[in-house]
Amino acid sequence: MLLADDLYFVAHEETSGKSRLHPRVTGLALAAALLGELVMDGKIDLRAGMITIIDRQPPVDALAHTILDQLASERQQHATHNWLAFLGNSATDQVCQRMVRSGHLNRSESRGLLRTTVRFVPADRSAAAWPEARLRRFLTRGEQLTIQDAVLAGLIEASDLTRHVLWDGDARSFQYLAWVLSSLPPPLRELVTQAQAAIGNAVITTLN
Repeated sequence: MLLADDLYFVAHEETSGKSRLHPRVTGLALAAALLGELVMDGKIDLRAGMITIIDRQPPVDALAHTILDQLASERQQHATHNWLAFLGNSATDQVCQRMVRSGHLNRSESRGLLRTTVRFVPADRSAAAWPEARLRRFLTRGEQLTIQDAVLAGLIEASDLTRHVLWDGDARSFQYLAWVLSSLPPPLRELVTQAQAAIGNAVITTLN
């Protein structure tokens, strides 16, 4: 699965599909993950708070293609935090639709007296639990992470989900996580930093 798909599963309960985060936080985290997919695919670069397109060739994934087209449609560069805010408005729905198409989520409707409620439930509970279990194993054992899992760990940290993932972790697990995040390539390290700032601001706004 792609980065945003993994993050979606960690941010939602594997049985009910219920989100563990505030909707705005979920959107921002998934927006960051979608940008991360483009960084890892060599399509964009993040430096000094700005996004730069370095390869306009369409990505294989349809959603990544859509996001890249949106970035390329702007004549002027825009700050990363502005793109996170913009993409965060639709990221959850877009990732859900991609995961439905790939068979990872099932769309479920329940009709009430006044409205119809739509939920997205994992098609396979084991597959839904795997990203979280995989990260927990790697971090608690100090094993090497792939670049995608390292970014996933960073966005989980930015979303304040680390305690959920490392519920049985000791001090060394958290120290190893800190080392993993500090070792990210600069564009991805900046992405995690920008995501953490955007999510922090969203939380403060929500509380106020």
